[in-house]
Amino acid sequence: MAVAVKNNLSVLRCEKILDDMMNSIISELAAGHGVKLAGFGSFSLRDKAARPGRNPKTREVVTVAARRVVLFKVGTYIRGSLRERTPSKKMMTATKIEQTEQAQQQKLG
Repeated sequence: MAVAVKNNLSVLRCEKILDDMMNSIISELAAGHGVKLAGFGSFSLRDKAARPGRNPKTREVVTVAARRVVLFKVGTYIRGSLRERTPSKKMMTATKIEQTEQAQQQKLG
């Protein structure tokens, strides 16, 4: 909804654009091609070999079939944006200390 308002488009138009984009990505992946969206990230395929597994209920050893999986690698723009917004552990600790001190001051005064 925010995208629709920001770009002066109807919600239905935005949904149509997003559906078309997703269908394009799915079609490319189904054809065996990777998809790169500059700054956002890239989708690729990986074939996983068959492997032994275990039925959690019966503990019986079974073979997990080979399969193709989709991988997503986050792009540099998103990675950088998330780093800027995610507080470090030191920052979080300092914030907690500050909040505790403020709460103590309010009790005293």
